[in-house]
Amino acid sequence: RLMAAAAATTGGLAGGAAPKLVVLGGHDTVVAPVAAALGFYADCNWPSLASRIVFELWRSSPRDRSGAEGGVGEAPPPPLVGVRILLNGRLVTSAVPGCRGTRGSSERGICPLE
Repeated sequence: RLMAAAAATTGGLAGGAAPKLVVLGGHDTVVAPVAAALGFYADCNWPSLASRIVFELWRSSPRDRSGAEGGVGEAPPPPLVGVRILLNGRLVTSAVPGCRGTRGSSERGICPLE
């Protein structure tokens, strides 16, 4: 249910309609399986008290696209949308199998949602 609620709440991100902040709570019995499913919790130790997974959703502006703004009369490129994942404040995005080796994961720790 947690992942379904997160997906439903943030579905408007690409169009700019998503809320600025969403907080979803759970217990340690949610943190460990979600982290393990995403591939960054392989040590099998139970999460410490107040453990948290933070999913930061990012959308770039055309200026952030390193010169890819388009020429005169051309529409700017669509924004890049991505996610950055932290476990207890530690960046773990590059540990997620679908994000390994992607361009964004090595720059700012952001994995493209394409």
